[in-house]
Amino acid sequence: MEPEPIPVAPEQSGEGLPYAPENFPNPGDIWGWKSGKRISNNGNYRDRYLYVPHRLAANRNSDHILRSKLSVERYVKEKFPDVNITEFFDSFIWSIPSGLPGLFRSYTLFLLTLTLIIYLRKSHIFV
Repeated sequence: MEPEPIPVAPEQSGEGLPYAPENFPNPGDIWGWKSGKRISNNGNYRDRYLYVPHRLAANRNSDHILRSKLSVERYVKEKFPDVNITEFFDSFIWSIPSGLPGLFRSYTLFLLTLTLIIYLRKSHIFV
């Protein structure tokens, strides 16, 4: 059963499902995740990050942050060459929903339009 996506706030972070693997590569290994700031037209965050479990981090004093799906794929293939990468990505939800798709975009578009009208009126281009 696939975990349900839950909308999150910008730059929110957490551990494990639904947005990061659990029990990979070993039982008890929990990956971390963080949403970005930018939101795509589909309402999902354009940027999202995965943090490898502390046990797997090269430097124990810092988190190993993977900043793209490609970097995650490369990391997993390098460290765990026998793992099926499709099954790995199927174990959690990659796209993180913002919960602000329509209303947020409409409000942003409204503000941009209003700003443009004010600018054009001040420039005497639009009356």
